[in-house]
Amino acid sequence: MRSILIVILSILAFANVANSQPKIQQISIWAPADIKIDGNAAEWNNQFQAYNKATNIYYTIANDDKNLYLAIQATDPTIIYKIINDGITLTLNNTGKKEAANEVKITYPLFGSKNIPMINLKDKPVPVKKSSANMAARIDSFKNVLNAQLEKNSKEIKVSGISAVTDPSISVYNEYGIRAGERFDSQIAYTYELALPVKYLGSAGIDAAHVHYNIKINGRLSGLPMNKQPVLIVASPQDKGALYDTDFWGEYTLAKKQQ
Repeated sequence: MRSILIVILSILAFANVANSQPKIQQISIWAPADIKIDGNAAEWNNQFQAYNKATNIYYTIANDDKNLYLAIQATDPTIIYKIINDGITLTLNNTGKKEAANEVKITYPLFGSKNIPMINLKDKPVPVKKSSANMAARIDSFKNVLNAQLEKNSKEIKVSGISAVTDPSISVYNEYGIRAGERFDSQIAYTYELALPVKYLGSAGIDAAHVHYNIKINGRLSGLPMNKQPVLIVASPQDKGALYDTDFWGEYTLAKKQQ
């Protein structure tokens, strides 16, 4: 019974937080000093600055003197499947409009058709009335299997608009300082983190001090005729409609470090 109560309280907590947060982040944030780009939301205290209903994600944008950071968390299995299918694209420019003359785009995670992780969230262990004492261990094991799949297959970041990066995609272990990570936590919530050196915005002709950003959850079906639609990981057949692009725009002014 206690396990059931914990699950119910966790669900209600997520719902209450989502209802109380703005849909677009309103303030600038200096990044945590101990930040690691590994998909672990601990350094963010597992709290985010906004919940965007159009994309059904929680997110925070932050910066320090070297990098711009984006942290995203998804709890809805449909959205998690959607991200794993086609990734999240962050677009940065100074116009707030699509296809600006000067813009930087980063897409992550990036999986090929032959290495999409085999993620099945339907198999998530769920505590019941007479749950055994090892339920926490079962959930931990389930989480570890999911994360091993991500680590094994998530090896690339798609980049455009940065002159120093000449290849369309780069390794997650790259020399440019562009870092990305993803991970499931003990609640089987999916967290994504990205770090982009601010210097690349200036070299791309973008005023880094105040940028417009677009966060897009990519959909595999967008713009494709029915006979060209690929096989997808989906929560259920009814969820295919959720795999079209969803996105939103916001603005961010670089925070200054407090003395």
